[in-house]
Amino acid sequence: MTRARPQRSWALQLPDGGTIAIERDTIIGRAPTDAAHPGAALVRIDGYEKSVSKSHLLLLLAPDGLSVRDLGSVNGVFLVRSNGAEVEVSANSPVRLEVGDQLDLGALVLEVTRS
Repeated sequence: MTRARPQRSWALQLPDGGTIAIERDTIIGRAPTDAAHPGAALVRIDGYEKSVSKSHLLLLLAPDGLSVRDLGSVNGVFLVRSNGAEVEVSANSPVRLEVGDQLDLGALVLEVTRS
């Protein structure tokens, strides 16, 4: 009999070693609101006022993976793949994330992990 492997949760690792668990659609920013995506979890990032917008990005959680979309931030969202390839994330088209990807928000870099 084969047992199904438990589903691993998505998370973002902060520069200080802390993590942000992604359990549903999530908006990250320095003072986020869910106006762009009602019902999303709100994650406040302190200490990066010069590079992180109030509502900077939206993480979209689906059964088949995790995607990111820029919410019209001033400094943008750049995705650095684990192979070094860089992708600019737009507000119009979500980009699928993979473990090891890094979200570059200027002075703040978040790494995509699974736990």
